[in-house]
Amino acid sequence: MEANVLSFLTTCSFSLIVPNQAGHLTPKSDVYSYGVVLLELLSGRRAMDEERGGFDDETLVDWAKPFLIDSRRVLRIMDTRLGGQYPKKAAQAAAALALQCLHTDPKNRPPMIDVLTTLEKLITSKDIPRTARPVKLDNHGIKPMNSSYRITKT
Repeated sequence: MEANVLSFLTTCSFSLIVPNQAGHLTPKSDVYSYGVVLLELLSGRRAMDEERGGFDDETLVDWAKPFLIDSRRVLRIMDTRLGGQYPKKAAQAAAALALQCLHTDPKNRPPMIDVLTTLEKLITSKDIPRTARPVKLDNHGIKPMNSSYRITKT
């Protein structure tokens, strides 16, 4: 069991590490890894897909970059299971952010605080329809529990 878990973690970690920079983890490599995760969310594909053999020559990033670079083709990376039911401008902005995070030169990747700021702007954009009320958080950023689910000492 432990060998399977280790193998899985190694495969997942390998897919998030910047090519040619294994062993040199920095805040900018974290930004690259976040770009991979964002790309997974947008496309609905895994960075390392078992069906592709795990270590296929073409990675998710390799597959997506030509679409991310061309603004006319960028929506082609979107998860088809969404059925086109998403704000196009927000999807394009998220794809542009992923492309910035995936820049081959770490010096040209945005700092994580800029990534966060961009995502916050996307969330508050008027282009995104609001279907649910925002959840109120306590001062620790935790959603308060419904009183019927509170655990009490006996």
